Amino acid sequence: MACGQESANVSNTKEGQLSALSTFCAAIRVHGNPGASLVSLEINRGNQSFDEADKAAAEWVTNQSDAAATLNGVLHEWLNSEQLTCLFANLLAGHASDDGKIGSDEGDRIRELIGVDRGDAKMVFEAVETVFNKESVEDDDDWPIVLAGLLALGKVDQELSPAEETYLRLMDAPVGALDKAREMLATSGPDGVLEEARRLPSRAKRFLTSNLVALMLADGQWSGSEQELVEQFGKKFFITTREIENLVKATYCLFNFSVFAESD
Repeated sequence: MACGQESANVSNTKEGQLSALSTFCAAIRVHGNPGASLVSLEINRGNQSFDEADKAAAEWVTNQSDAAATLNGVLHEWLNSEQLTCLFANLLAGHASDDGKIGSDEGDRIRELIGVDRGDAKMVFEAVETVFNKESVEDDDDWPIVLAGLLALGKVDQELSPAEETYLRLMDAPVGALDKAREMLATSGPDGVLEEARRLPSRAKRFLTSNLVALMLADGQWSGSEQELVEQFGKKFFITTREIENLVKATYCLFNFSVFAESD
């Protein structure tokens, strides 16, 4: 799966050609879900490079008589395989509903548009559905435990980063759940939260684990202590190391905007 950091966008694009990041933003505008608030994009808003690329994409889309047809014709020329995989993951995320489900027809349309290998597509598809399946937490009383687990990860090295704060805000948990989660973490500490989390239903455990992975990757900088905490939760939940490794590999595609970094 092409989700690594080796490739970069070449800055000297041809006249009339969008940069790779602007191409990504244009594709999100043309093929994405207009009503979706993508956490991966919200985390990057306020970053000058991203905002300029998104502005250029908006202008380009407006100036095209048929933006979808034009974009589809150049997508594989303007984006490399790693950038296309990042786009694939984000388009899937934009079409995930509150139960995390992505319609099979919609998923196939996106996969065929991007041209992602079926095996890789399946891994990313499953990861996206698990991360965004908020209905896995069926009992509102379980939300503070889930959020306390995420807070524990965010604070394992320091205070929450802006990206992590944005991630938690966009989870759209029940009112008051985050305050209860902060109190739980302050009172019980990470070990106590982990013990509380053991009583969660299996679907909520998997939702928490997948979001621990996503939160770890969200700001593009994760530490050994963060990964260790994710593995501790996984072990308590009887989720194998291999499953977590696959989650990391697939979820990384959603947040790996380093593939759009320009090189001289």
